[in-house]
Amino acid sequence: MLFRSLLVAWPAAALDPIVASNLQVLSVDGLPSGAYPNAATHFYQQCVATSFTLTRATRLSTLTFWGSSDYTVSKGPANVRGFEIRFYTPAFTTPTLAFTVLRGAGIQESSTGRVNSYGGLEYQFRVNVPGRLPAGTWWMHVGANLIDGLNGDGWLWSPGAIKGVRYTTYSGSAWTAWTASSAYGVAHELRGALACPCDLDESGVIDIGDIALQLLDYGPCPGCATDIDASGTVDFGDISLTLLEIGPCP
Repeated sequence: MLFRSLLVAWPAAALDPIVASNLQVLSVDGLPSGAYPNAATHFYQQCVATSFTLTRATRLSTLTFWGSSDYTVSKGPANVRGFEIRFYTPAFTTPTLAFTVLRGAGIQESSTGRVNSYGGLEYQFRVNVPGRLPAGTWWMHVGANLIDGLNGDGWLWSPGAIKGVRYTTYSGSAWTAWTASSAYGVAHELRGALACPCDLDESGVIDIGDIALQLLDYGPCPGCATDIDASGTVDFGDISLTLLEIGPCP
């Protein structure tokens, strides 16, 4: 299991294409991610993503989501230590990618000016996502790590338009099994880019097989993966880019 605590410098590559998203809806009153009732241990209850599918291996870059305090302790994010972020296959066993990001240098946050019915201010959070995922279907879990759980303060995830989430809890020593719900969705935006765009056959190595695929598509081919430079035509320029990358895919 891959766990890392991150204090990384901002900014990251925030302009990569959107890999998965769930548009915000008007309400700020969403599903709470409560704290385990002990100041030293907490649980992380909310999976912010519906499932998403990657057609090719993708290097992830940033994740944006929204949330607000329920105002039992404070109006802002002061009671949030950080966030636990995990990417699972549909089997929900050991996560393929998992890390903890702490408030501070690892998170860009800003108030949206919206207020929930408890008086809590909504904030937008954007974090760097360090890693890549192979092609396939994924579920993304994001849970709030609260500082003070004894006083009952919770974190409300801003709703998204698409419904369908999964839940898990952390007892302070172990994670429970996942359970499913289709009644709620959470607003988020995950960005990334192809991990190795010249590896057209997904073999892990850029070689003659990839060039052969380009030759098969040679000529006008708008939207083709073989059109590396996105010119609308597969030509010698695309083959040249592939030749420059010959070897193991980084």
